Amino acid sequence: MGSAIGGSGAPAAHAGHDMGPAEQFYAMGTPIRGTSTAGASGGLVLEDKGWGTHAALMLAGVKGPLECELLAVSTTGERRVMTGWSVPPSGYGVPGSPTPLYMHGGSPFPRAGIDRFEVVTTAGKTLLTFDI
Repeated sequence: MGSAIGGSGAPAAHAGHDMGPAEQFYAMGTPIRGTSTAGASGGLVLEDKGWGTHAALMLAGVKGPLECELLAVSTTGERRVMTGWSVPPSGYGVPGSPTPLYMHGGSPFPRAGIDRFEVVTTAGKTLLTFDI
């Protein structure tokens, strides 16, 4: 079994809701902060696994409707979709809809074989980049 890169201990309590598995994993790690020119913000927690890399994403500052994907980009430029979701018109982590989105997914690339992660829309716009 792999271990989360950075952080340890029990997930922090969040008032008013139970954390799902992606949010729990995210809360236990030390997030890598993403960079954005699109107004989005977020963090990514990584875990080495025997099958590749597990990642938990926190995304805020986005309004929909959008369809998005978290991509792993290898050191050779190969791209793999780790997970996908839709953003409702009200958005995530914005005024009127302050709760961020938590998602998680996996990549067959080992952690050492990944150059960066990207959050992109299915229309091709990059919302966040995580350089590692």
